[in-house]
Amino acid sequence: DYDLALQDLDQAVKLDPTYALAFDNLGDVFSDKSDYKSAITNYSLALNLEPTNHYWWIDLGIAHDDNAEYDKAIADYDHAIQLDPQDAVAFNDRGVSHKKKREYDLAIADFNHAIQLRPNYARAFDNRGDTYQNKSDYDHAIADYDQAIKLEPKHAVWWIDRGVAHEDKGDDDLAMVDYNQATNLDPADPWAYNNRGTVFRKKGQLDRAIQELTTAIQLKPDFGLAFNNRG
Repeated sequence: DYDLALQDLDQAVKLDPTYALAFDNLGDVFSDKSDYKSAITNYSLALNLEPTNHYWWIDLGIAHDDNAEYDKAIADYDHAIQLDPQDAVAFNDRGVSHKKKREYDLAIADFNHAIQLRPNYARAFDNRGDTYQNKSDYDHAIADYDQAIKLEPKHAVWWIDRGVAHEDKGDDDLAMVDYNQATNLDPADPWAYNNRGTVFRKKGQLDRAIQELTTAIQLKPDFGLAFNNRG
């Protein structure tokens, strides 16, 4: 219950305005509520009290990134890395912000560093794959998605991402295999149905395409892309 949590944490900081952890926890609650401006305010208050806590710089960076303030996010991750150069998460998250800025080479460098620090970091492999995908380097993208799937085979998103790379490369049959596996792992993910629908449409199987896209819309009623693909 977010409202109850906010009430308790507000009371905690009223009783002790130097309670840095409570401010960070407030930031977490606001982030979960997608109120990123309030999250940023509270993470900043926590850091004013404990500026050497590198985890909180990462929290602030995530909030800035979620609020589409990518330069501020990168600066926050810089602080975190200065405080702890061995934290793979900070490098991964900074890479995400660089990727969103289309600074793909900087993003790949950060993902490389994250993977060097944590060789079993599936999310960093997936993020690097996304970056290669954005560069239309499908073979490197697929290799990274392969590794992410090897590390976390039950994570449906990795299968969807590899499916997209196969599809963009023109391997629709391989893409369909990945989308099928994604729906097996997570039947509530609308993206797998949307993407599978686009493959059926390209194959001329229009009834199957409409069926898949309708399922995607039922799962995500505001899924504009699926409406467009079904139209």
